[in-house]
Amino acid sequence: MGKYLEVSSIIKEKYQINSVMGENPSGITYSGRNTLTGEKIAVREFLPETLCERAGDNILVAGKEGFQERKEQFIKESQILKENSGLKGIAAVLDVFEENDTAYAVMEYVEGVSLEKYLSESGKQFPVKRIKELMVPVMDSLAILHGKGLVHQNISPDNLIFTNKGNLKLIGFGGIAGCISDAGAMYAPIELYQKQPITPAADVYALCAAVYRCITGAAPQEACARLKQDMLQPPSKLGIAIETSEEAALMMGLNIEPQKRFQAMAAFKRAFCRVTETAGQQPVQQPPTPQPVQQPMQQHPAPQPYTAASAGIVPPETGKMKKEKKKDKKSGKGGTIAVAVIGVILIAALGTSAFIMGRNLLSGETIKVVQDIQDIEDIPEESAENPAESALEENESAASYEAMLNNGDYTGVIDAVTSLNMTSVSEEEKDKLCKTLEQAIAGQYSEFESAVNADMNAGDYESAFAAVEEELALYDRFSVNDWAMQYADRQKAADKKAAMKTAHIDYLTGDKLLTAVSQGDETALEEIISQLQEYANDGTITQEDFEDRKVSAYTSFVIEKITAMNSSGTGADEILRYIDNNLANTGNNCQVLEFWDYFNAVLGRNRMDASIRHVSANGYLLEDSNAVNLTNSDISHLSQYELKLAIYEIFARHGRIFNDQAVNEYFSSYDWYHPSSVSFDESTLNAYEKYNLNLLIQYEISMGYRSGPDTP
Repeated sequence: MGKYLEVSSIIKEKYQINSVMGENPSGITYSGRNTLTGEKIAVREFLPETLCERAGDNILVAGKEGFQERKEQFIKESQILKENSGLKGIAAVLDVFEENDTAYAVMEYVEGVSLEKYLSESGKQFPVKRIKELMVPVMDSLAILHGKGLVHQNISPDNLIFTNKGNLKLIGFGGIAGCISDAGAMYAPIELYQKQPITPAADVYALCAAVYRCITGAAPQEACARLKQDMLQPPSKLGIAIETSEEAALMMGLNIEPQKRFQAMAAFKRAFCRVTETAGQQPVQQPPTPQPVQQPMQQHPAPQPYTAASAGIVPPETGKMKKEKKKDKKSGKGGTIAVAVIGVILIAALGTSAFIMGRNLLSGETIKVVQDIQDIEDIPEESAENPAESALEENESAASYEAMLNNGDYTGVIDAVTSLNMTSVSEEEKDKLCKTLEQAIAGQYSEFESAVNADMNAGDYESAFAAVEEELALYDRFSVNDWAMQYADRQKAADKKAAMKTAHIDYLTGDKLLTAVSQGDETALEEIISQLQEYANDGTITQEDFEDRKVSAYTSFVIEKITAMNSSGTGADEILRYIDNNLANTGNNCQVLEFWDYFNAVLGRNRMDASIRHVSANGYLLEDSNAVNLTNSDISHLSQYELKLAIYEIFARHGRIFNDQAVNEYFSSYDWYHPSSVSFDESTLNAYEKYNLNLLIQYEISMGYRSGPDTP
């Protein structure tokens, strides 16, 4: 009893089996030939290893539970592929039939090698621009199949054939949820391992994982492993040349959580490839209302109807309203005029929404819907109440909305559906529109989030926050629409804004500060401080946190500035003036104080008597400087040199090692001093120490031992 069909065996009296090309948990693929035409073919045999086995003479024993159901599913999916055999990014299915107690799909034979084999053997990587060119036909084809309810479930470089003509074709349809091949494990989304609905978002993840492999040379971390510890690095972190917007779209498509990915392949294509349909372009084949083949999406209760007038929206006229108008017309042109009026109203409604939302809603799909309305011919008066015609109009509307969804025109769908007069819509149609609106709102939010993330990655937080305000305004608009508001989660957008503030703060004190420091850009530094102050004012950070961040920012900037001034040959007196004017901003930083002492010594100023006369029994010049706020009377007995050591004594309590070896030797003579090789952290100073540090410096200035701010 063999596992495979016998070589040279014939099925359906004309397809000859030649050799095994590959296999996965759902079946086996053979190379073969059509004996009638001589055409080379590929034959996919449904043979799930967990549900059946071959008995002999090519006959299967298929008595295990679930086999028949899955076989019917395989046939249905293969039939969909056959009906769409003209798609450029998919290997065409030529025939579908049952034989040997199982089912077969005969496909075109694609000359080439798998993308995985090409990448592995050549050791090459694809530039982002090239992989986008290769993947666009695949994405377009998948978008159409998704519209018909067919999800691939097994996209990987092993199932992408790099043809001899230099393009890509996707094979390997017919996967079974939960049955994942070894070759596909690193490309499978988490929902394939769990009992979750399988939606187009699963294919988005797998295709993005394949793109990641192509441009980085490394397969992504497996989804199950990412759940425990996500180690997936953005391509730019691996040295890959990729635009910020491209990377943001790719990483969103690779989000481990299905609901946080793009929900439609067309939406990912638009974000990753920056492709936008226009009125002059012919989009790919328009999918009709999908008949789900995969597990259905979660159903929701029908929404309560709302009154459009109460929402401040003037709805476009329904088909019934148009027919009633026709009865009042005296000439044969009345219907055309009515339809033209509807078109104007719809265009005006969409245009108004575009103005309110700050987005270009009139995409190619939206314009097509308007053109379809304008092209409707005059309806005879006697057919005005034809139920079959009403059903046809509803189906056409549903198909138009589905086409818009599949092409990522989410805002167009939202505007059109929420403007409908629900009092004239049947309960069944409300259920359909309910699901459509939910998908559109989810897709619109995904696009918004992708755009915002791209802006944030590019450091353009002004644009990112502007987009968030637009999003919040959109949800405010939904709040007066009882039907839409149940799917519009304003809090999610508000939470996004809060998270963005936190990210912005990290950006300000991270990348932006580093840039300002490296360029010596004081204007940029002041902008950083000003923005941090705004976050303190609105409660995003505490005033204490603001002060700490402010001091840290100034310290980094001042130390780099001093170093740059010294390297460029700036005079010691000018550097001292710069330190005097900025020392307080650094919180009297120890390193800056040491710079002051160094350049002061370079100028030969303030030579001091190094005698020590006022040390306590425990070896401290000021024993309580870490426990109480001192006064001038507590320090007035100290000499100039003792004041200098008293300042450094505050840092020495925390193990600070100094640049001046004489200072280190002085403190090392006392048992309480424990020098630490760990980089000193100024934040370890307590409030008393910070207060007394400032007191000592101000006292030095008052005594003429130290120059102060703006002192010549």
